[in-house]
Amino acid sequence: SDRDTDISMWSLHVSWEINDQWSLTSVTSDQEYELKTYGNNNIYGTSDTSVGPYYLSDFRNEPSTDTTTQELRLNFDGEKWSSIIGAFYADTETTSYTPFSTPVAIFANGTQFLAAGESDLQEDFEEWAIYTHNIYSVTEDFDITFGVRYSEVDKDSQKGQLTGTGPLADLNSPGIPVTPWADDIPQQSDTWDEVTGTFKLTYWLNEDVSVYGGWDRGFKAGGHNVCKDQGGQAVCPDPFDSETADNYEIGLKGRFFDRTLSWNVAAFYQTYDDYQVEIADDIGIGNSVQNAAEVEIQGVESEVVWLINANLTLGGNVAYIDATWDTYKDAGCIRAQYQREACTPTPNANGGIDYLQDLSGEDLNYSPEGSGNFHATWSDTFANGWEWDLRGEAVYRDEVYFFPDLDPELVGDDYTLLNATFGMVSPEGDWSIILWGKNLGDEEYLSG
Repeated sequence: SDRDTDISMWSLHVSWEINDQWSLTSVTSDQEYELKTYGNNNIYGTSDTSVGPYYLSDFRNEPSTDTTTQELRLNFDGEKWSSIIGAFYADTETTSYTPFSTPVAIFANGTQFLAAGESDLQEDFEEWAIYTHNIYSVTEDFDITFGVRYSEVDKDSQKGQLTGTGPLADLNSPGIPVTPWADDIPQQSDTWDEVTGTFKLTYWLNEDVSVYGGWDRGFKAGGHNVCKDQGGQAVCPDPFDSETADNYEIGLKGRFFDRTLSWNVAAFYQTYDDYQVEIADDIGIGNSVQNAAEVEIQGVESEVVWLINANLTLGGNVAYIDATWDTYKDAGCIRAQYQREACTPTPNANGGIDYLQDLSGEDLNYSPEGSGNFHATWSDTFANGWEWDLRGEAVYRDEVYFFPDLDPELVGDDYTLLNATFGMVSPEGDWSIILWGKNLGDEEYLSG
């Protein structure tokens, strides 16, 4: 298969210094993204993922995104007070077109029944926000940071997964229905809004070392899942809710040993309400999003950079993160094998069966417990004036669950990668050359 990606972007940044204390900034941008994944191995021009005698799937994927943003910021910089008052607007159009053919039954003699169709997703959403961010210096050693933001997101979606239509329709097996509403995908429209903010206290023990503590709240808007055919009717799942996150953090930032060593350390505690979980659809292809009541994450992170001498710099960071589903009583199971082992069959509203499990207190997927890296850099200058540096790096990641149902057969083992770079810069600074290598130990690992 082949993959073509086109990205184009532009931005305009304008600043006006009104006086010594006040300034106005405007930032305008536009970004267009288009991806095409296709193959040249068959007459359909699609990506063939067959294995052995079994024809597993055939598809072509064409997603695109066009985003335009506008932000205005009024800045104030006084002796004890600095402030930003701003407004933000974004208009985004997304599309994703995927013709597909996937098996619904495979028999021992190799006979297969295929469901062909297409996934046609279109979504337009507008976001606007007003906000303020402020820093007040109570004394030379004590700062208060606070801010508030109001955000509103409007989404208009037409998302349908259709069978028996599209360029792969001739692969459809007899008995697989053709979606009767293929030319009339339902439109879904909803609005989500939220007030978020930040509050932090920073105290300088001296001019090189500070301690801080604070709270932040973040927001991710809700959205719409894909409409699918059931009994000749378009069934659109209820919209999923917005996700909010609260983060409480304390930490230290400092420079030591005549400012040759920089050390930052932080401990944090996060809670997510209506956490958005991406799960595999049990009908057709693709994923859906559902809300899993609460997630709890706590951990410690530390980063250090030490200039040993004029040539040698050492550094690294480590993190320990304990991430769990605090409440997730109706979690699904993806694979049939795991459904039989861990899940309880539960009748659903459509007359079918859902396989559910209670994951409350269990680990969160895509969250390795431990991670870190260590790096060393040697810098010097050749006799002809060219500067050079050699950097080596070791990166570690703990094992991780890939899917939210925590199937133990779908786990990525822990791994360590070795990377290195060698770079040179000309005396005038107008030329640079970098030779780099990643995963020099040829470690095999799962990225997803």
